[in-house]
Amino acid sequence: MSRWIIMLVFVLGAACSPSTTDTTGLPDGSEISSLKDLPQGIPASLRQELEQGAGGYFILQFNTLPDEAARLELEQAGIILGDFVPANAYQAFLPADALSTLEELIATGDLRYAGPIPPEAKLQPELAAKIEVDPL
Repeated sequence: MSRWIIMLVFVLGAACSPSTTDTTGLPDGSEISSLKDLPQGIPASLRQELEQGAGGYFILQFNTLPDEAARLELEQAGIILGDFVPANAYQAFLPADALSTLEELIATGDLRYAGPIPPEAKLQPELAAKIEVDPL
């Protein structure tokens, strides 16, 4: 019995340890290139979408993970943090009026990057593998 408990602790510990690779796994099993390489700030494409009244799903990368108070402030601004993505990032829903909140978070140094979800994160892993093998 104790041998099984030790094995379970080992397996759970290994599953919870951070990855040392340069890719970031998403909940659906797909991978996106390292978020360390994302430019800082808010890309013009996101600014344009929000200014035109289009909200949607994006990546928010923080310099440090938001605490409970910060998460509450984000929710009050209509920003809903979704799935965690390693490298202090979340997939998040941004309402159309979120631009001023994002700019404030960038100015205070809380937010590192806000922008589109990388295309490779939008594909099912099986489809991405097929495209890589046979692009046409």
